[in-house]
Amino acid sequence: MNFDIKKYKEAKQIQEKINSLECTENEQYNKEKRKIYSKYLDLESDLKRKKHTEENKKRKEHETKKENLKEQRAEADKKQKEFKRIISFMDILKKEKEFKKDDFCAYFYDYPKDENGEIKRVKKDNYFCFPKKEKIYLNSIGTLYEDKNLILKVYIGNNRKPKNKKSLFVLGKSVFYKNVFKSDIINIPNDYGINTLEENASIRKLIKDFPTEKEAKTYYENNKTKILKSFIEDHKKAVEELEKVRKKTISKDWQILYLEEKKENFKNNYSEYEENEDYKKLVAELKKLKGDF
Repeated sequence: MNFDIKKYKEAKQIQEKINSLECTENEQYNKEKRKIYSKYLDLESDLKRKKHTEENKKRKEHETKKENLKEQRAEADKKQKEFKRIISFMDILKKEKEFKKDDFCAYFYDYPKDENGEIKRVKKDNYFCFPKKEKIYLNSIGTLYEDKNLILKVYIGNNRKPKNKKSLFVLGKSVFYKNVFKSDIINIPNDYGINTLEENASIRKLIKDFPTEKEAKTYYENNKTKILKSFIEDHKKAVEELEKVRKKTISKDWQILYLEEKKENFKNNYSEYEENEDYKKLVAELKKLKGDF
């Protein structure tokens, strides 16, 4: 152990000097640190502004391009929708010879009755029982509209309402009917509130319910020009379109395009389309038109 007082005083001086140097160094470091922070804070702010500016520019460019693509798509969709409508009209033209407008009817089931309106009971094992219900056809009270492509007949039938027991309704057929009371060409009137049954009708429209059959007939006679007026007008316009398509698509090119569209539909909707007989006929017709033998 060293007992030299001088050495201890020197060590103390060195400690004080080091403490001073450390303090100075810390102050200098913090000063430089703040300087660096300030420097890069300005740079970061500048970079953020530049980044924000560039991002805004790119976003606007992107939105402009998207809007242009949207407009182009809308135009293409419009043309494709028009093309699909033409194809739907061509479907009608292919099958218009099969259209039968007078094969529909309205009917209901009820017990057979005598001239007094009483049910004709059937005797069985010394008992009088209810007979089997029979199919009873309704007669039309008038034809609302008729041409070669559309027929609308008016009927009055019973319903289950306690007061307005008679329903005035229209049944009919349109050449534009596709299936399930739908059409690709025109909106087909279809109401489910008709109690009377029907066969082969592609149009059914409930007009109004009345207490008596007489009131229903009077309403029909007074309003026949208003009933389904807009539908009839739309149907006439659709027929005009049909005739235009008939004239414009008679060419070989259009017939080939039609068959190619049908062929594509088969591929997209049938898993084993190549075995489908209609598909085989279509392909054969297409080859014949193209001259591919």
